[in-house]
This record gives sequence, C-alpha cells and structure tokens, in this order.
Amino acid sequence: TRIDASLVALLLYLHPVLVVLGALATGREVPSRRTWIALGAASTGGVLVLAGGGIADLDGIGVGMAIGAAVAYATYILCAEPYPE
Repeated sequence: TRIDASLVALLLYLHPVLVVLGALATGREVPSRRTWIALGAASTGGVLVLAGGGIADLDGIGVGMAIGAAVAYATYILCAEPYPE
C-alpha cells in the first residue's frame, strides 16, 4: 500500500545484483570484467527505476521494504546454494 506493486516488482529484481555481490564477497565467484559490467548495468537500471518513479513521490519505508525483500531473497539463494569445495 505504500508504493505501486509494479515498482516493488522491479526493485525485487535487484536480487541478482545482491547475489553476485554476495558470491564475490564470500569467494564463490572470481570477479571478471564482464561481471563488473553486468553489475554496473543492473545497478544503473535500479537507479533509473527509482528516478523514473519520481523520487519526491516515493515512500522511503515502501522502497526500503521492497529492497529488504530483495536482500532476504538474495540471502536465501546464497544460503541454499552449497558452498564449493
């Protein structure tokens, strides 16, 4: 009820960025140039979504809850994936 469901859905799709950052932080993935380019493009897309929605009209709590859901989903994915040996 705080922000549009379409914006929530788009913000939830930030979870791939969070999964890759988590994989890099835990050493599960070796950073490459392609990885950094993809992270930059996805992050830019997230910023454009927020800017396109009119930043002044956004409810900070609603945006925070949507990003929190993306963080929770990324955490679930990282915890569910077996750690490589």
